[in-house]
Amino acid sequence: MIRVLQEITDWGDLKIANGIYYVNEHGHLVQHNDKVFKTPMKQFSTARRKFKELRVIDNGNSGTPVKGSKGNTYYIKNGKCTCPGFKFRGTCKHLKEAA
Repeated sequence: MIRVLQEITDWGDLKIANGIYYVNEHGHLVQHNDKVFKTPMKQFSTARRKFKELRVIDNGNSGTPVKGSKGNTYYIKNGKCTCPGFKFRGTCKHLKEAA
């Protein structure tokens, strides 16, 4: 899931342009305006800024959410899991736990 956010922060007299932010399910920035990042930016913060959500994009991570051992969220749908273990082996512990 990717959340598309429009910044609506009022910067007062400062001439700062608000942009469009694409944030993944972990809260990491994956795109800003037209610039797509090769790796998500983990330092993205919404503190002291205002946003409105424009839309949510399903990037294939829909399904039943399951927490991984390191805190990552994976999704189970139609007998498949989005974790790296499932992609490598074709099975994983998350499927066994959800059954």
